[in-house]
Amino acid sequence: MSTSEDADPIADLAGDSVAPIGEELRKRLTARLGERDTLAVESALLKAFLVGLQAGVAESAESESALERVDLSISRHGEQVVLPSEMNLEVPQLDPWADRYGGE
Repeated sequence: MSTSEDADPIADLAGDSVAPIGEELRKRLTARLGERDTLAVESALLKAFLVGLQAGVAESAESESALERVDLSISRHGEQVVLPSEMNLEVPQLDPWADRYGGE
């Protein structure tokens, strides 16, 4: 996991976002998962969430670049919009399964 102080809110968001999906998955599975398997599922869901987050940030950066090319001034309700390049978003690398059991 990233050591950045900014990573903690993202890690919290990831955990909060993934929890309902993990719960639904456990309800639908016919097999009982052990602790190790449950953590593997949760880790995979966290990774998928973070990949999506990174893709969203990359897409926002591309959109910002396109707007700059046409020299548009961006404002919303009289306030300047925070652009992706100004956010300094560091997406943490989360893998609770690897943290506990090692390896990938």
